[in-house]
Amino acid sequence: MNAGSVSFAAWQTYLKERSPLPAIVTIGFLQSLSSNYLFRAELDGMGVVLSTLCLTLLLILMRLMDEIKDYQKDLVAHPERPLPRGLITPGQTRRAIQVLAGGLLATGALLFFFRSAQSGGAFVFTLGYLLLMYKEFFCSTFINRNAFFYAITHQVILIPMYIFSVAMTSPEAAFSQRTLWFSLTGLGASFAYEVCRKLDPHAHPVLKTYLVLYGRTPAIIAISLALGLLSVSAAKIGVQTLLWPAVGLLMLFLPLVYFMPGQFKLIERISALVVLIQLLSITIMHFL
Repeated sequence: MNAGSVSFAAWQTYLKERSPLPAIVTIGFLQSLSSNYLFRAELDGMGVVLSTLCLTLLLILMRLMDEIKDYQKDLVAHPERPLPRGLITPGQTRRAIQVLAGGLLATGALLFFFRSAQSGGAFVFTLGYLLLMYKEFFCSTFINRNAFFYAITHQVILIPMYIFSVAMTSPEAAFSQRTLWFSLTGLGASFAYEVCRKLDPHAHPVLKTYLVLYGRTPAIIAISLALGLLSVSAAKIGVQTLLWPAVGLLMLFLPLVYFMPGQFKLIERISALVVLIQLLSITIMHFL
């Protein structure tokens, strides 16, 4: 097969394995729904649907970019994944990135002129930041010196993503302090999950997990700092009654990193629960 000639079935298999649509759409929808109720008492159905669609496509593009960046490592540590096993080639993946990025740029322009300047501007900015991430900010050696620094530079994209989702239903409040605190709850929860999902003590060295690179104490400190950011931000937007118990639960199980590192999957699942509660928190508080 040459670049661009991947069958529809192959892309279906890829999406199922690496970007499962039910999960990605759910994440986009929950963020969009809470963004709606962050400032509005009523539901802007069209805004939520468009926001969900745009976030879903951004997350698919992000995964495609990661496939290219992780290709050499996956050849060694995950040969079963779509690119290493030849389901699709790196060239075909790059072509898909170009097409999808171009489509999203056009989408941002349409949003700017037909939805709101805030939503279109935030979407294009997010896309631009994502492209910089793809190119490792044109300083890959510097960026990759420290895994925590790398993670921070890549997790920060959540802030414009949250600004965008708020702008889709409440453009006048997109750059407000409340929106910023809301985005920081997402950043705190996501960064904690990012570290928690890379705690396998037996992971292949080429994967360079936080536990393998830095040891238990730095990993726990990083998770705790992320949860601290989440806790403070949650209080600022009035959802601490939902998020503080979830944070406490994860903190309760963090000592397993020291005493039972083989239970890393349990910590990952609890951190995923924290993310889910964070995404739902504003919507739940709205209906309580």
